Parts: sequence; structure tokens; C-alpha cells
Amino acid sequence: MAQFGELNAKVTVDVSEAISALKAIQREAKRATADLREMEAGIGAINPVYYCSGLRDYSTLDLEREIAHRKIAEEPAEVTP
Repeated sequence: MAQFGELNAKVTVDVSEAISALKAIQREAKRATADLREMEAGIGAINPVYYCSGLRDYSTLDLEREIAHRKIAEEPAEVTP
């Protein structure tokens, strides 16, 4: 049976460009996240029922007012298979 000797290797890799690119992507992702939060806050200010984490965020009075403003269909929609 053949015996193999040890092999030692030293590898040097320059990853500075890749790290710089990843940091740039991270900065853009943070900006996009901040812009999205700002947009969601604006939508919530215009129509608070549009963006909420659940109905528990609103009082019964708020929900009654929202329902009162909605148009109610006179006849139920017909369902076709």
C-alpha cells in the first residue's frame, strides 16, 4: 500500500473589493428599509386602517366609523363556479 506525505499550503486571498461591495449593498439596503418605513408611516397617516398590525390597534368606535364610511353592496355578489 502506498503512503502519502503531508502537504502544507498557504493561500493568500485579497477580498477587500468583495467586502467593500458588500458594505455598499448593506448601506443601500438600510436606506431602502428606512424609505419603506417612511412610506408605510405616510400611508398609515392617510388611512390608519390600511396599515395596522391587527384590529386590536383600534377601538370599537374607530372600527364603527370605518365601516360606516364604506359602501355596502345592496345585493350579494354572485359566485360562479
